[in-house]
Amino acid sequence: MTENSLGNIFGYVICLVSTVAIAIYLIRSRPASSSETDLALEQIAADVQSIKRMIADQRGLLNDTHKQIRAVSKGLGKPSS
Repeated sequence: MTENSLGNIFGYVICLVSTVAIAIYLIRSRPASSSETDLALEQIAADVQSIKRMIADQRGLLNDTHKQIRAVSKGLGKPSS
């Protein structure tokens, strides 16, 4: 074999290794499949709905408490006759 053919073989090997490395990188870094993404979005939506429900419950509790405190405050503020 000549020096030129060894250089060509070495070049082909480098090119092959580079191509395999790029392919491995692309395979590992590809985004999740559509079904995995859909499942994750459904889970997030369920969590958001749960949080919204908890906030609504807390808002109702605070509103009821405020009404009771306001009624008591009005009763305390009036002088008794």
